[in-house]
Parts: sequence; C-alpha cells; structure tokens
Amino acid sequence: MNKSSDKIVKLRRVQDNGLEIEKLKLENEKLKKDYSKLNKKIKKLNKKIKKVVLLNNSIYACEDEGDESDGTKLSL
Repeated sequence: MNKSSDKIVKLRRVQDNGLEIEKLKLENEKLKKDYSKLNKKIKKLNKKIKKVVLLNNSIYACEDEGDESDGTKLSL
C-alpha cells in the first residue's frame, strides 16, 4: 500500500474509534440514569421494610379505663 492509502485507513480507524467512544459514553449515561432510578427504588423499599419491622416490633396498648383507646404504640 502507498502512504496515502495508509493515512486513509488510519483516519477511518480513528473515526470508527471516535464513534465507538461516543456510543459508549451514551450507554454509560443511560446506565448511570438506570442505576440512579434503581437506587431510589431500593431506598424507598428499605424505608418500607423499616416501617414493617418497626410495626412488627411494636405492641398496641388499649386501656380499658381512663383515656381514649387510641392504640398507642409501646416499643418493646
């Protein structure tokens, strides 16, 4: 091959590499967004789990006499 065709081949490789890099950057951004969404969902679910655990570890006291029976929580 001559020098000009070698340069053309190298330029095409550089262009192809540049396109591949841009595709990877876009994919990376999409994955970051997906990760962020999943992380938010996990945090919400963890909060719900904590509430359920607290509820399961609590008792409701209802007094027969005196104040209103409002189901006040007493922690164990």
